[in-house]
Amino acid sequence: MLVSSPAKLNRYLAIKGKRSDGYHEVELISTTLDHVSQLSDDIELVKSQDFDFICEGPESNGVPNNEDNLVLRALRLIEQKWNTQLLIRIRVHKRIPHGAGLGGGSSNAASVLRSLPILFDRPMPESELLAMASQIGSDVPLFILGGTTLGLNKGEKVERLPSFTIGPQIIVNTGLSIRTEEVYKCINHDSFPPSSIKNLLMSGQSIPRRNDLAPFAYQVNSNLQKIASVLSSTGGDAMLCGSGGCFSALYASDDACRAAMHWLHEHKPHWKVYNIGLPR
Repeated sequence: MLVSSPAKLNRYLAIKGKRSDGYHEVELISTTLDHVSQLSDDIELVKSQDFDFICEGPESNGVPNNEDNLVLRALRLIEQKWNTQLLIRIRVHKRIPHGAGLGGGSSNAASVLRSLPILFDRPMPESELLAMASQIGSDVPLFILGGTTLGLNKGEKVERLPSFTIGPQIIVNTGLSIRTEEVYKCINHDSFPPSSIKNLLMSGQSIPRRNDLAPFAYQVNSNLQKIASVLSSTGGDAMLCGSGGCFSALYASDDACRAAMHWLHEHKPHWKVYNIGLPR
């Protein structure tokens, strides 16, 4: 069984404050990039006589190849639920950069949660998969639903939204990897710009691009701000992807986006630039 495991793009990430459990309350709108094959991992699951797990591919460097991998956490939850050990071979081919803010590990875990009941002919309702996903990580449930979603609480309470237009937009990977927990450790206050995403959605207004994590990620690695400046100089509205280290950049037109991609390929050849919004 071969499944695709896409990256995600955040459009809106607002921090509402710190919760009593130490986590932060967020409002999150994101969409899975199902159409971008360059930012999609492949996961092969095959019934076997024994267990084997392999994580490989061009973006596998730094990805844990042991029980810390979210794929294996998903597998163990299913085994616990079914009270059995699954004899299976899992191979993950990584194209989504690690520590990039694109949700690669969470996407992999969700793909495994959705696939195992199909592979072993033991159907599970979506509500049960969502509950299990929230035990693995706050971003995993959004990948269970797929498409465009609203995330509340820690981000794990999700609901589907109508899709939004991505527009002439790119994602840039400079090779920087940022640990999410390091970014959250830098949050030293509880006062954030007001946000009521429900009211925005009900009003029918266009959802602005927002990422409240960006200034704290810049504290973790000041090079992020330099990358944002370069993208802004090409005419892009640059925004950090999640806690970093990738950026998205939205342009005013298709031509402006193509010109920026050409400039980046010429002047920043070591950067990886992904077209996520231009016609192909």
